[in-house]
Parts: sequence; C-alpha cells; structure tokens
Amino acid sequence: MFPEESENAACYDITDIKETENLGKHLGKLITQSFKDDAPVKGLYLFGKIGIGKSILVKNIINSMEKNTDKEIDVARREDTRKYNMVYPNVLHNDYYSNRFSRFYESAPILNKNEMIIAEWADNLKDDFFDKDRIEIELLYLLPDESFSEKKTVLIRETKEMENPDVTRYATLIGYGNGIDVIEKLKFEF
Repeated sequence: MFPEESENAACYDITDIKETENLGKHLGKLITQSFKDDAPVKGLYLFGKIGIGKSILVKNIINSMEKNTDKEIDVARREDTRKYNMVYPNVLHNDYYSNRFSRFYESAPILNKNEMIIAEWADNLKDDFFDKDRIEIELLYLLPDESFSEKKTVLIRETKEMENPDVTRYATLIGYGNGIDVIEKLKFEF
C-alpha cells in the first residue's frame, strides 16, 4: 500500500535497480532546472537503511546535472565530503553514516546562490540542518505482509535478498518550499 500522495509528496516502486537510476536521472535534471528558474532546491536529504540504494540514487542525480566534464562522477562514500563543481548547480555531498553513534551534526554549511547540499544518512542531522527549500527521500523495503501505514522496514544485508521477488523497494519523496514544484514536475514526467 502506498502512502497517500499529496501536492508535496510522491512514492515510487524502485525494486528494479534501473528504476532507481531513472528516478535519479529525472530528479537531477529537475533540480538543475530549478536553479535555472531561480527557484532552487537547496537541499536533498536521504534516509534509509544500509545497502538500500541511497548512493546509487545520488550518483545518478549528480551525473544527470550539467557538469563540466563528460566523465562520470563517483560519489562520496562513508566519512567523505566532496564538492562537485558543476555548471549548474555546484553540489556539496556528504555521507553522514560515520556519525551515527555520536552526536548529531548540528549546523548546515552556508551555501552560495549556485550551491546545494546532498546529505545521505540525513537521520544523523539535527532539524536546524535542513534547508527550507528541500526534498527529503526515504528509501525502504517492504515485504508482502507489510504496509507503509505500519512504518515497518526490513534491513536486508545480502544483495541476493534484494533480488528476492517478495521484497519491494520504495522511494518516498517529500518536497518543502521550492521542492514542492520539483515533486509536482517529477510526478508528471516519471
């Protein structure tokens, strides 16, 4: 069962890895366009268990943005912060996994007009970290007897278990501020 979609939310079945890649590509293009339209999405925050596909989604988002090279960009991995100087926008990407057992990150970096932040493991961030013009993405697994309303997630450690036909992987996206427009366009295009 999908959560109810509203003006600022959408949900996608991304069980197939190609669907994860396609969602990232569409989202990256729409975020780039939001900067060109002077209504930028300044933050993209990802939530989900280890191995669920956050980095795959981010890699496809970043590589679909206008960049200064034809080379594919490899994304940050654990305990790594990278800044990608793109044509539009520049991206500060951090995987906040390393801080999951210590205190939460308290403040967001100060972003210039043509910059945005992408944060994996956003559950390790305090509320003050989140930009008002943002999209939050929660990735989760559901077994056939589970529903979104029960808010159950399953930690699946083995890749072969991800390929289990009984397990479905979903992405729920919620837009805030300028992120609402991007979600609306995504629902129309994807």
